[in-house]
Amino acid sequence: MLSIIISNLFFPILFRVETDGIFRIMPYFPFFIILILPLMLGISLGIITAKSSKKDKVIVGTFVGLPLIVFLIDTFTFQISTLEAAMFLSAAIIYIMLINERGKKIAVTQTELRIASNIQNAVLPHTFPPFPEHDEFELYAIMDPAREVGGDFYDFFMTDEHHLVTLIADVSDKGVPAALFMMSAKIMINYRARQGGTPAEILADVNAHIARDNKTYMFVTVWIGILDLTTGVLACTNAGHEYPAIRGSDGIFRIFRDKHSLIVGTLSNAKYKDYELILNPGDKIFVYTDGVTDANNPAGENYGLKRLEEALNRTADETPEVILKNIRADIDAFVSGAKQFDDITMLCLEYKLKTR
Repeated sequence: MLSIIISNLFFPILFRVETDGIFRIMPYFPFFIILILPLMLGISLGIITAKSSKKDKVIVGTFVGLPLIVFLIDTFTFQISTLEAAMFLSAAIIYIMLINERGKKIAVTQTELRIASNIQNAVLPHTFPPFPEHDEFELYAIMDPAREVGGDFYDFFMTDEHHLVTLIADVSDKGVPAALFMMSAKIMINYRARQGGTPAEILADVNAHIARDNKTYMFVTVWIGILDLTTGVLACTNAGHEYPAIRGSDGIFRIFRDKHSLIVGTLSNAKYKDYELILNPGDKIFVYTDGVTDANNPAGENYGLKRLEEALNRTADETPEVILKNIRADIDAFVSGAKQFDDITMLCLEYKLKTR
Protein backbone atom coordinates (compact mmCIF):
# COMPACT_ATOMS: atom_id res chain seq x y z
CA MET A 1 0.00 0.00 0.00
CA LEU A 2 2.73 2.44 0.96
CA SER A 3 4.70 1.55 -2.16
CA ILE A 4 1.63 2.26 -4.34
CA ILE A 5 1.25 5.69 -2.76
CA ILE A 6 4.92 6.56 -3.29
CA SER A 7 5.02 5.22 -6.85
CA ASN A 8 1.97 7.36 -7.70
CA LEU A 9 4.25 10.42 -7.45
CA PHE A 10 6.13 9.20 -10.53
CA PHE A 11 3.70 6.88 -12.30
CA PRO A 12 -0.03 7.77 -12.22
CA ILE A 13 -1.92 4.92 -10.58
CA LEU A 14 -4.54 6.57 -8.39
CA PHE A 15 -4.68 10.02 -10.00
CA ARG A 16 -2.73 12.31 -12.32
CA VAL A 17 -2.35 16.05 -12.70
CA GLU A 18 -3.20 17.43 -16.12
CA THR A 19 -1.29 20.26 -17.74
CA ASP A 20 -4.07 22.64 -16.76
CA GLY A 21 -3.44 21.79 -13.10
CA ILE A 22 -6.61 19.74 -12.67
CA PHE A 23 -6.48 16.41 -10.77
CA ARG A 24 -7.89 13.45 -12.69
CA ILE A 25 -8.87 10.33 -10.68
CA MET A 26 -7.62 7.07 -12.16
CA PRO A 27 -9.76 3.90 -12.26
CA TYR A 28 -7.90 2.37 -9.30
CA PHE A 29 -8.62 5.26 -6.90
CA PRO A 30 -12.07 4.00 -5.65
CA PHE A 31 -10.53 0.59 -4.96
CA PHE A 32 -7.74 2.30 -3.04
CA ILE A 33 -10.27 4.18 -0.85
CA ILE A 34 -12.22 0.99 -0.12
CA LEU A 35 -9.00 -0.78 0.87
CA ILE A 36 -7.26 1.95 2.86
CA LEU A 37 -10.15 2.90 5.17
CA PRO A 38 -10.60 -0.56 6.80
CA LEU A 39 -6.82 -0.85 7.03
CA MET A 40 -6.55 2.46 8.87
CA LEU A 41 -9.42 1.50 11.15
CA GLY A 42 -7.78 -1.82 11.99
CA ILE A 43 -4.42 -0.21 12.74
CA SER A 44 -6.11 2.42 14.92
CA LEU A 45 -7.88 -0.27 16.94
CA GLY A 46 -4.59 -2.13 17.26
CA ILE A 47 -2.91 0.95 18.68
CA ILE A 48 -5.73 1.53 21.17
CA THR A 49 -5.78 -2.06 22.44
CA ALA A 50 -2.03 -2.76 22.33
CA LYS A 51 -0.16 -3.49 25.58
CA SER A 52 1.95 -0.37 25.76
CA SER A 53 2.21 2.68 27.99
CA LYS A 54 -0.20 5.59 27.71
CA LYS A 55 2.75 7.81 26.77
CA ASP A 56 3.57 5.62 23.76
CA LYS A 57 -0.07 5.60 22.67
CA VAL A 58 -0.35 9.39 22.90
CA ILE A 59 2.85 9.93 20.91
CA VAL A 60 1.99 7.48 18.16
CA GLY A 61 -1.69 8.42 18.23
CA THR A 62 -0.76 12.02 17.50
CA PHE A 63 1.17 11.02 14.40
CA VAL A 64 -1.53 8.62 13.33
CA GLY A 65 -4.73 10.38 14.40
CA LEU A 66 -4.14 13.77 12.83
CA PRO A 67 -3.21 12.41 9.38
CA LEU A 68 -6.22 10.10 9.60
CA ILE A 69 -8.57 13.03 10.22
CA VAL A 70 -7.03 15.01 7.36
CA PHE A 71 -7.18 11.92 5.16
CA LEU A 72 -10.90 11.49 5.75
CA ILE A 73 -11.62 15.18 5.14
CA ASP A 74 -9.58 15.29 1.95
CA THR A 75 -10.98 12.01 0.68
CA PHE A 76 -14.62 13.00 0.93
CA THR A 77 -13.98 16.61 -0.09
CA PHE A 78 -11.32 16.45 -2.80
CA GLN A 79 -11.02 12.67 -3.26
CA ILE A 80 -7.22 12.94 -3.07
CA SER A 81 -5.29 12.08 0.07
CA THR A 82 -2.18 10.10 -0.68
CA LEU A 83 0.14 12.24 1.46
CA GLU A 84 -1.89 11.76 4.64
CA ALA A 85 -2.27 8.07 3.89
CA ALA A 86 1.49 7.74 3.52
CA MET A 87 2.03 9.52 6.84
CA PHE A 88 -0.55 7.28 8.51
CA LEU A 89 1.02 4.08 7.26
CA SER A 90 4.54 5.30 8.10
CA ALA A 91 3.46 6.03 11.67
CA ALA A 92 1.81 2.63 11.87
CA ILE A 93 5.04 0.94 10.78
CA ILE A 94 6.97 2.88 13.42
CA TYR A 95 4.44 1.83 16.04
CA ILE A 96 4.66 -1.82 15.03
CA MET A 97 8.44 -1.64 15.37
CA LEU A 98 8.06 0.01 18.79
CA ILE A 99 5.65 -2.69 20.01
CA ASN A 100 7.93 -5.42 18.67
CA GLU A 101 10.92 -3.98 20.54
CA ARG A 102 8.88 -3.57 23.71
CA GLY A 103 7.68 -7.16 23.38
CA LYS A 104 11.28 -8.38 23.24
CA LYS A 105 12.15 -6.42 26.39
CA ILE A 106 9.08 -7.75 28.20
CA ALA A 107 9.97 -11.32 27.20
CA VAL A 108 13.51 -10.89 28.54
CA THR A 109 12.18 -9.37 31.79
CA GLN A 110 9.69 -12.19 32.27
CA THR A 111 12.42 -14.76 31.72
CA GLU A 112 14.62 -13.05 34.30
CA LEU A 113 11.74 -12.91 36.78
CA ARG A 114 11.05 -16.63 36.31
CA ILE A 115 14.70 -17.39 36.99
CA ALA A 116 14.68 -15.13 40.07
CA SER A 117 11.49 -16.81 41.29
CA ASN A 118 13.04 -20.26 40.88
CA ILE A 119 16.17 -19.18 42.75
CA GLN A 120 14.13 -17.65 45.58
CA ASN A 121 11.91 -20.70 45.81
CA ALA A 122 14.97 -22.95 45.98
CA VAL A 123 16.40 -21.21 49.09
CA LEU A 124 13.23 -21.89 51.11
CA PRO A 125 12.86 -25.33 52.71
CA HIS A 126 10.00 -27.30 51.16
CA THR A 127 10.47 -30.84 52.48
CA PHE A 128 7.81 -31.89 54.99
CA PRO A 129 8.25 -33.43 57.42
CA PRO A 130 11.65 -31.73 57.43
CA PHE A 131 13.31 -33.96 60.03
CA PRO A 132 11.67 -37.42 60.01
CA GLU A 133 14.06 -38.66 62.67
CA HIS A 134 12.64 -36.14 65.17
CA ASP A 135 9.19 -36.92 66.53
CA GLU A 136 9.35 -34.21 69.20
CA PHE A 137 7.71 -31.68 66.92
CA GLU A 138 5.79 -31.17 63.71
CA LEU A 139 5.82 -28.08 61.50
CA TYR A 140 4.64 -26.79 58.16
CA ALA A 141 5.19 -23.52 56.24
CA ILE A 142 4.04 -21.84 53.03
CA MET A 143 4.96 -18.67 51.12
CA ASP A 144 2.78 -17.27 48.31
CA PRO A 145 4.34 -14.14 46.75
CA ALA A 146 2.06 -11.43 45.37
CA ARG A 147 4.41 -11.01 42.39
CA GLU A 148 6.80 -13.36 40.63
CA VAL A 149 9.22 -12.81 43.50
CA GLY A 150 8.56 -11.59 47.02
CA GLY A 151 10.13 -10.16 50.16
CA ASP A 152 8.75 -12.65 52.70
CA PHE A 153 10.67 -15.68 53.87
CA TYR A 154 10.65 -18.40 56.47
CA ASP A 155 13.28 -20.85 57.63
CA PHE A 156 13.78 -23.71 60.06
CA PHE A 157 16.84 -25.81 60.87
CA MET A 158 18.47 -27.78 63.66
CA THR A 159 21.58 -26.29 65.28
CA ASP A 160 22.19 -29.53 67.21
CA GLU A 161 20.25 -32.64 68.24
CA HIS A 162 18.09 -30.74 70.72
CA HIS A 163 17.55 -27.22 69.34
CA LEU A 164 15.25 -26.20 66.51
CA VAL A 165 15.37 -22.67 65.04
CA THR A 166 12.24 -21.32 63.35
CA LEU A 167 11.84 -17.87 61.89
CA ILE A 168 9.61 -15.80 59.64
CA ALA A 169 10.39 -12.40 58.13
CA ASP A 170 9.04 -9.66 55.88
CA VAL A 171 11.17 -7.23 53.86
CA SER A 172 9.83 -3.67 53.58
CA ASP A 173 9.90 -3.50 49.77
CA LYS A 174 8.41 -5.63 46.98
CA GLY A 175 9.61 -7.26 43.78
CA VAL A 176 13.18 -8.06 42.75
CA PRO A 177 14.98 -5.62 45.15
CA ALA A 178 13.09 -7.12 48.10
CA ALA A 179 13.86 -10.65 46.90
CA LEU A 180 17.59 -9.90 46.79
CA PHE A 181 17.45 -8.30 50.24
CA MET A 182 15.40 -11.25 51.51
CA MET A 183 17.92 -13.85 50.35
CA SER A 184 20.80 -11.89 51.86
CA ALA A 185 19.02 -11.52 55.23
CA LYS A 186 18.00 -15.18 55.30
CA ILE A 187 21.54 -16.39 54.66
CA MET A 188 22.97 -14.10 57.35
CA ILE A 189 20.42 -15.14 60.00
CA ASN A 190 20.92 -18.82 59.19
CA TYR A 191 24.71 -18.54 59.35
CA ARG A 192 24.72 -16.53 62.59
CA ALA A 193 22.16 -18.79 64.32
CA ARG A 194 24.31 -21.87 63.68
CA GLN A 195 27.11 -20.21 65.65
CA GLY A 196 24.97 -20.25 68.79
CA GLY A 197 23.49 -17.60 71.07
CA THR A 198 20.04 -16.34 71.95
CA PRO A 199 17.59 -14.97 69.35
CA ALA A 200 18.33 -11.43 70.56
CA GLU A 201 22.08 -11.92 70.13
CA ILE A 202 21.58 -13.39 66.67
CA LEU A 203 19.43 -10.49 65.46
CA ALA A 204 21.72 -7.88 67.04
CA ASP A 205 24.70 -9.18 65.05
CA VAL A 206 22.72 -9.53 61.81
CA ASN A 207 21.24 -6.06 62.24
CA ALA A 208 24.65 -4.49 62.82
CA HIS A 209 25.96 -6.07 59.63
CA ILE A 210 22.97 -5.04 57.49
CA ALA A 211 22.56 -1.51 58.89
CA ARG A 212 26.26 -0.69 58.59
CA ASP A 213 26.08 -0.40 54.80
CA ASN A 214 22.35 -0.36 54.01
CA LYS A 215 22.29 1.92 50.95
CA THR A 216 18.90 0.57 49.87
CA TYR A 217 17.24 1.81 53.10
CA MET A 218 15.19 -1.36 53.19
CA PHE A 219 14.54 -3.19 56.44
CA VAL A 220 13.12 -6.51 57.54
CA THR A 221 10.79 -7.51 60.37
CA VAL A 222 11.66 -10.84 61.97
CA TRP A 223 10.17 -13.27 64.47
CA ILE A 224 12.65 -15.93 65.54
CA GLY A 225 12.31 -18.75 68.06
CA ILE A 226 14.73 -21.41 69.30
CA LEU A 227 12.99 -24.45 70.77
CA ASP A 228 14.73 -26.74 73.25
CA LEU A 229 13.23 -30.10 72.31
CA THR A 230 14.07 -31.63 75.68
CA THR A 231 12.29 -29.02 77.83
CA GLY A 232 9.75 -27.30 75.54
CA VAL A 233 11.29 -23.89 76.29
CA LEU A 234 10.95 -21.60 73.27
CA ALA A 235 13.29 -18.59 73.38
CA CYS A 236 11.94 -15.84 71.11
CA THR A 237 12.63 -12.35 69.81
CA ASN A 238 10.20 -10.20 67.82
CA ALA A 239 11.88 -7.52 65.71
CA GLY A 240 8.87 -5.43 64.68
CA HIS A 241 6.99 -8.42 63.29
CA GLU A 242 3.35 -9.52 63.59
CA TYR A 243 2.09 -10.96 66.88
CA PRO A 244 2.22 -14.77 67.00
CA ALA A 245 -0.82 -16.90 67.86
CA ILE A 246 -0.41 -19.60 70.52
CA ARG A 247 -2.57 -22.64 71.27
CA GLY A 248 -2.12 -23.57 74.92
CA SER A 249 -3.37 -26.33 77.17
CA ASP A 250 -7.01 -25.21 76.80
CA GLY A 251 -6.84 -25.99 73.07
CA ILE A 252 -7.65 -22.42 71.94
CA PHE A 253 -5.50 -20.23 69.70
CA ARG A 254 -5.00 -16.70 71.02
CA ILE A 255 -3.00 -13.79 69.65
CA PHE A 256 0.02 -13.30 71.92
CA ARG A 257 0.94 -9.63 72.09
CA ASP A 258 4.65 -9.95 72.71
CA LYS A 259 7.00 -7.02 73.19
CA HIS A 260 8.61 -5.81 69.99
CA SER A 261 12.22 -4.87 69.44
CA LEU A 262 13.41 -2.63 66.61
CA ILE A 263 13.17 -3.79 63.00
CA VAL A 264 16.36 -5.18 61.46
CA GLY A 265 18.44 -3.01 59.14
CA THR A 266 18.00 0.54 60.44
CA LEU A 267 20.20 1.38 63.46
CA SER A 268 23.47 -0.56 63.65
CA ASN A 269 23.59 -0.41 67.46
CA ALA A 270 19.99 -1.51 68.06
CA LYS A 271 19.34 -3.74 71.08
CA TYR A 272 17.02 -6.78 71.01
CA LYS A 273 15.17 -8.51 73.83
CA ASP A 274 14.48 -12.20 74.40
CA TYR A 275 11.38 -13.69 75.98
CA GLU A 276 10.47 -17.28 76.75
CA LEU A 277 7.43 -19.45 76.15
CA ILE A 278 6.94 -22.84 77.76
CA LEU A 279 5.37 -25.27 75.31
CA ASN A 280 3.69 -28.40 76.65
CA PRO A 281 3.01 -31.43 74.47
CA GLY A 282 0.21 -30.51 72.06
CA ASP A 283 0.86 -26.76 72.20
CA LYS A 284 1.22 -24.92 68.89
CA ILE A 285 2.56 -21.60 67.74
CA PHE A 286 1.46 -19.91 64.52
CA VAL A 287 3.47 -17.07 62.93
CA TYR A 288 2.70 -15.16 59.75
CA THR A 289 3.38 -11.98 57.77
CA ASP A 290 1.08 -8.98 57.39
CA GLY A 291 -0.08 -10.24 53.99
CA VAL A 292 -2.41 -12.50 55.99
CA THR A 293 -4.15 -9.90 58.16
CA ASP A 294 -3.97 -7.12 55.53
CA ALA A 295 -5.65 -9.18 52.79
CA ASN A 296 -8.53 -7.10 51.38
CA ASN A 297 -11.93 -8.11 50.07
CA PRO A 298 -13.71 -6.18 47.28
CA ALA A 299 -15.38 -3.97 49.93
CA GLY A 300 -11.95 -2.83 51.16
CA GLU A 301 -12.14 -4.71 54.49
CA ASN A 302 -9.03 -6.31 55.99
CA TYR A 303 -8.95 -9.97 56.97
CA GLY A 304 -7.70 -8.90 60.40
CA LEU A 305 -6.68 -10.58 63.64
CA LYS A 306 -10.22 -11.48 64.72
CA ARG A 307 -10.94 -13.50 61.56
CA LEU A 308 -7.51 -15.08 61.84
CA GLU A 309 -8.19 -16.26 65.40
CA GLU A 310 -11.59 -17.62 64.42
CA ALA A 311 -10.12 -19.50 61.45
CA LEU A 312 -7.30 -20.94 63.56
CA ASN A 313 -9.73 -22.23 66.18
CA ARG A 314 -11.90 -23.96 63.61
CA THR A 315 -9.01 -26.35 62.98
CA ALA A 316 -7.04 -25.98 66.22
CA ASP A 317 -6.80 -29.75 66.75
CA GLU A 318 -5.51 -30.46 63.23
CA THR A 319 -1.92 -30.85 62.07
CA PRO A 320 0.13 -27.74 61.18
CA GLU A 321 -0.25 -28.57 57.48
CA VAL A 322 -4.04 -28.75 57.68
CA ILE A 323 -4.18 -25.55 59.74
CA LEU A 324 -2.17 -23.55 57.19
CA LYS A 325 -4.09 -24.86 54.21
CA ASN A 326 -7.41 -24.05 55.89
CA ILE A 327 -6.22 -20.52 56.74
CA ARG A 328 -5.17 -20.03 53.11
CA ALA A 329 -8.55 -21.27 51.91
CA ASP A 330 -10.33 -18.96 54.37
CA ILE A 331 -8.34 -15.97 53.10
CA ASP A 332 -9.18 -16.87 49.50
CA ALA A 333 -12.87 -17.08 50.37
CA PHE A 334 -12.71 -13.74 52.17
CA VAL A 335 -11.01 -11.80 49.36
CA SER A 336 -13.49 -13.22 46.82
CA GLY A 337 -11.12 -13.00 43.88
CA ALA A 338 -9.63 -9.59 44.77
CA LYS A 339 -6.04 -9.17 43.60
CA GLN A 340 -3.38 -10.22 46.11
CA PHE A 341 -1.23 -7.16 46.80
CA ASP A 342 1.14 -8.56 49.44
CA ASP A 343 3.04 -11.78 50.05
CA ILE A 344 1.27 -14.34 52.25
CA THR A 345 3.59 -16.41 54.42
CA MET A 346 2.74 -18.66 57.37
CA LEU A 347 4.46 -21.18 59.63
CA CYS A 348 2.95 -23.42 62.30
CA LEU A 349 4.93 -25.44 64.86
CA GLU A 350 3.51 -28.09 67.20
CA TYR A 351 5.50 -29.39 70.16
CA LYS A 352 4.80 -33.08 70.79
CA LEU A 353 5.64 -35.78 73.30
CA LYS A 354 9.03 -37.33 72.89
CA THR A 355 8.42 -40.99 72.05
CA ARG A 356 11.92 -42.21 71.32
